[in-house]
Formats: sequence, C-alpha cells, structure tokens
Amino acid sequence: MNANGQIIVSNYHAEGLRPTFTMFPLFAFGLNTTAGAEWGSAEPARFYAGQDIVGLRTGEILQFTGGSRIGQTWYESAGPVWMMAGRDIVNSGTALGQPISIQSVIGTGNSTGNLLVHNDPNDVSIVSAGRDILYSSFNVAGPGTLEITAGRNILMEDRASVTSLGPVVPGDLRPGASIVMQAGLGAQGANYANYAGFIAQYLNPANLADSDLPLADQEDKVVKTYEAELIEWLAERYGFEVGSEETATAEALDYFAALGIEQQRIFARQVYFAELRAGGREYNDADGPRFGSYLRGRNAIAALFPEHDAAGEAIVYQGDLLMYGGSGVHTNLGGDIQMLTPGGQQVFGVEGEAPPSTAGLITRGTGNIQMYSLRSILLGQSRIMTAAGGDIVGWSAEGDINAGRGSKTTLVYAPPRRVYDAFGNVSITPDVPTTGAGIATLNEGDMDLIAPLGTIDAGEAGIRVAGNVNIAALHVVNADNIQVQGESSGIPVMAAVNVGALTSASAAASSAATAAADTVSRARSDARQNQPSIFSVQILGFGNESASSGSATPGSMGASSAATAQEVSYRPNHMVQIVGRGDLSENQMSALTADEQKHLGL
Repeated sequence: MNANGQIIVSNYHAEGLRPTFTMFPLFAFGLNTTAGAEWGSAEPARFYAGQDIVGLRTGEILQFTGGSRIGQTWYESAGPVWMMAGRDIVNSGTALGQPISIQSVIGTGNSTGNLLVHNDPNDVSIVSAGRDILYSSFNVAGPGTLEITAGRNILMEDRASVTSLGPVVPGDLRPGASIVMQAGLGAQGANYANYAGFIAQYLNPANLADSDLPLADQEDKVVKTYEAELIEWLAERYGFEVGSEETATAEALDYFAALGIEQQRIFARQVYFAELRAGGREYNDADGPRFGSYLRGRNAIAALFPEHDAAGEAIVYQGDLLMYGGSGVHTNLGGDIQMLTPGGQQVFGVEGEAPPSTAGLITRGTGNIQMYSLRSILLGQSRIMTAAGGDIVGWSAEGDINAGRGSKTTLVYAPPRRVYDAFGNVSITPDVPTTGAGIATLNEGDMDLIAPLGTIDAGEAGIRVAGNVNIAALHVVNADNIQVQGESSGIPVMAAVNVGALTSASAAASSAATAAADTVSRARSDARQNQPSIFSVQILGFGNESASSGSATPGSMGASSAATAQEVSYRPNHMVQIVGRGDLSENQMSALTADEQKHLGL
C-alpha cells in the first residue's frame, strides 16, 4: 500500500470482491475455493429453532448474465448444514423459477439458494422439522448425503426443488451427493424410526434364521445378516481394515457403533431397501422357499417402522410427500435418491397441464432411486427415471403404484459436463436427452415394483426397463405398456388370439359348407333323373263312332256296329282292356276287380 492508501500488491484474487467500509471481502482467494477434496470434511453450520424456521437462506448460486463476469457461476457456501426446527421449516431458500437479482455491487445476474457444500463423501447435511417442511428448496454441491426429514408432511407442490449438483470444482470426478427425503416420521424426526433396533437385528449373526424351518415360525429372525457388506462399506468410506479374519465381524461392529447416528442411517437404509427388493423377488420365485409370500419384506418394514414402542404404546406415522408442476428431485452427476413415507403417500405429479422436463425424480448420472410408501406412489404426468445407469425399487405397502399419464415425447435434458484431466485439459461430455414420462431405467438398470395389496398400473406413460424387471402386486393393469429389454417376472401374460388359426378354421368351414351344398345338389339331380315317367292318356273314341253323326244312315250304322263289335273282341290279355262305356252291365262289371270297382265308385 502506498502513502495514499492505495493497494499496490495484494494476495486477493482478481475476481474477488475487496472489502469496503460497507462490505466484507467475498471470494478473496478465488472462485469456489472452499469446494474440493483437499479441504476434507468440515463441521456443519447449525441453525436450530425450538419452533419455526421461516425464510432462512444459507449459501447461494450466483449466475452472471451480464457485465465482465457474464457466463460465470459462483458457489457461495462453506460446508454442510444442519437445519432443525421443533415445528415447521417454511420458505427456506428461493422459490422454484423465482431467482433473486444479484446485488449490483457484485454484478448482473441471478441468485438461487439454499446451497450446501460437501467436500468429503462422509459429509451429511440434515434438514429436519418436527411437523412440516413447506416450499423449501435445497441445492447440494459435492459428494456425501443430504437428509431431509419431516415429522408430518414435505410439501413442495410446484414451488420448490431439491438438487444434487455434483462436483463443482474442475478435476473433481467423484459422484454427487445422495438425497434422502423422509415424511411422516413423527416429532422426533429420523430418530422416531427404529434405526438402532433395525441395525441390531440385521447385523447380528445370531439372528440368522434356520433355512430348514419356515420363516414365519422364527420370530425376530432374518433371512440374511449383513456383516460382510458392512466390512466392505466401512473399508470404502473410512478405509477400515480388519485385524484378523476371526475377529473381523466384531471389529467392524465396534467401528460402526462409534460412528454418528447420521452415518449409521446411511448403511441401514441400504440394508432396508435390499431386503424389500429381495422380498419382492421371493414372491415370484417359484423355486424359492417363500413363493407367493411377502414375509421377508414385511419383516424389514416392521423392524424399521414398528407399530409399538418399547413401552407398548402405539406409534403413529402420518405424513405425505407432495410435488407437482416443475418441482422435482434430481441428482445431476451421480448420487442416489431415497424416499420414505411410512405413514402416507408419495405424489410426484398431478393431472392437468403437462409439466416441464424438471418434474419428478431423475438421476441424470449413475444413481439408484428407492421408494417406500405405506400408501400409493402416484406420478400423474411426471416421471421417475434413472438416465445414466441405476436401479429403481418401489414398495407400496397398502396402496398402488401408478406410472401416470405423462407425455412420451417430453425431452429431459442433462447439462453437459466439463471434464478436466491432471494437466488442465478440458473436454465436454454431452449427455443425450431422454424422452418421456412414467417409470424408466434408461441405461443398464433393473426395476422392482411391489404393491402387495394394490395395483401396479403402467398407465399411458408406461414402464421402460433397460435391464430386468420384477412386478409383484395384487393386480397388474396395462401390462402391454411395460417394455423390458432383459428378463421379466410377475408380468401377466396376455391372452393373444391366433388370427391365423381363425382364418384357417373359417376357410375350412366355408369349404365344408360348399361341399355339402354340392352334394345336396347332385343328390337332387339324381333323384329327378331316376323318377318314373308319367303319361296322361285321353280316350278320343273306341273306333265305332261315325265321322259325322249327321250323315249316317241306319243301314250304315248297323254295318259299322257289326264291324266295331268285331274289332272290340281283341286279345283279352292285352295290357289295355276296354270294358265298356257309360253305365256298365253286370257282365261288364264282373270283369273288374274289387279294388277297381271301389276306385270307380261302383
């Protein structure tokens, strides 16, 4: 600094905002310098309220649309956040589609929040309300987990969104944070669910059921325990190493017990959805020990969400998760999505105007989508999709799963990703836009949909599966709108009409009818030809009549009569005999038989 107070040399970044009498320094050491693996895990910023938190905004995304910084995006945040309210959290962050203008002293552009930044895969941000979370938006950058829990409802409607941005620092190739949303867990939030009891049941080898006995006869026993998966999970996340094979399980359980409950819940939910998926598949496994039974999945539900507490008091879970319009939950560059509503339903869209491509649950990078709901899972015109690889599991305990009526032509874009190598070279990896609505795994993903007491409806939007699919429900409708590239189970076989056989049968029937008609015609013709001839004979005279009665003379008449009498005495055995004319004498009648006399009326 010179004599006039002007700064000559400084370690402030060129893009940083220098301090003034009215403003503290911002981004003094460069853009996005608090995000990255080198910073490690940080203590969360904590915002606690005994009653309500209203309008709180922590962290922001600055997108410059003008001035010297046009095209730049700044991420202003410092680490994980724990935001907890005894009652409600209302209007936290900025409303969907309503960004706030950046202060003119910084530049020209828009600001959106909340923004939470994770630098370590074990970072966990928690948003928890004893009652409702209303119209609150959250963005998380980096890896880790964002857990949002409400004692009653999570109402996003068309006014909020939750997004995992993924890594925001060049060169960071780690997957983005996973998102967990739990509604209806009671005033104690996530602690109301029996995570501790669930973990104890599925991580104890002594609870393993006897495979030779029915599972229903073995109370508190489980088909599988997850000690091996726990050791692998601890090694991947924390670098855990076992001392010896004999004590590996005990060491892993001790290490796991020393973790924070928010860390333990991450592994417990993985076990929970693994059991739900296995229970749904056992239902359709004709060669398995529990074919036609949902017992395995229902046991897992009862373990995590028991109906009574330790004192025997009834536990009531009540609350829904509701979003529609452009509201959605997305992971852009990796990360899973888990939704749990043990006392209500999950609604991701409604009927009416077609929503934009931001609607619904979408993992644009590699990531799974897992849902459990006591009641229905409904999509309306929205979507549930894994676009770049990932499985989908959905279990509705007492309701339906409906893929909705969304358009099959809606484009869902994923932002291009800039990838930097170790030398600073940059390349842009574009993602091919996906289309449609409904439920879909679009790239190397399996799907398991289970509704033991309800209906799975592929709807007009349809169900598309890049891998294998398992459907287990009381009813399955619109099955012809389920497209599967791999193996399928539980999809009802449609009764197809053999049109070729019908055509052949019709032709055969027509041919038989024609042949029968020809036979009848020939028979009639033969009958006519074989009938006897009938001749009609009219007697004109017997030969003794005169040619002209007026010219005859008595003499001539006598001569003629004599000649005629002579002619009458012809052969008596001739076929035609003339007995007489007019009244017959007794002598003439004696020449007739009794039948002939009867026919003549004599």
